Amino acid sequence: YVDSMMANVANAILSVNISRHALSIVLLIYLANSQDIVVFQPTFLVASGPTVTSYLLGNNSGVSLTLRKVSLSNTTGSIGSPSCVEEATRWTLATEQIGKTALRLTLRFNQSLRLCTENDTIGDCCPKPLCVLETLQVSACVGSTPQASLLIQASLYAQLFPTNAGSDNQTVIPNQVYQPLGVCPCDLTHRVCDVRCCCDEVMLSVFL
Repeated sequence: YVDSMMANVANAILSVNISRHALSIVLLIYLANSQDIVVFQPTFLVASGPTVTSYLLGNNSGVSLTLRKVSLSNTTGSIGSPSCVEEATRWTLATEQIGKTALRLTLRFNQSLRLCTENDTIGDCCPKPLCVLETLQVSACVGSTPQASLLIQASLYAQLFPTNAGSDNQTVIPNQVYQPLGVCPCDLTHRVCDVRCCCDEVMLSVFL
C-alpha cells in the first residue's frame, strides 16, 4: 500500500513538472507573439554528440541567424554580448520552419570524430580523446541588431572505429565431411567404419 501511494505521488509530481514545462513554452510563445519578439527554447544546451537541436519561438519573419565560437573574457570572466557577425566554425546550422511561430535549429559537427592513428597525416581526425571542447553562440538578428541568443557547450569525445570496417573479407568454413571442425560425434568404434558416419577416420581414409 505504501509503495503504491509513493508511486502515485511520484506520478503526480512528474505530471505537474511536465505541465509546468508545457505551460512555460505556451507562455513564451504567447509573449513572443504579443510583443513581436523572439526567444530561444532552451537558451542553453550541453552537446555531447555531433548533433544538437533547439527552437526559436516567436515572429521570426526577417530574422537571420549567425553562428560563432565564443570564450570567456580574461577581464570580466563572462561571455561577451551577442553578435550578428558570422564566423567560421566546424559546425553547420540548418533550420526548419514549424508553423508560423517556431523555427527548429539543428547544428551538426561537420568533421570526423575518428581518433587519429600513428599513420594519419590528414587533419580530419581527433588527435586526443577529448576531440571538441568549445562554446558556441547562435544569435537571432534583425539587421545588425541581436534579438536573442543561444549558448551551446560542446564536449565531444573521439570514437574508435575498427581498421577493417566495411571489409568484404569472409570466413571460409571448410566442408565438414572432409575437414571436421571438432571431434567426430559418430566415430564410436576405433578402426572400424561406423555406418553413416561421414567424419569417421576410416571412412575418410577410404576416400582421401
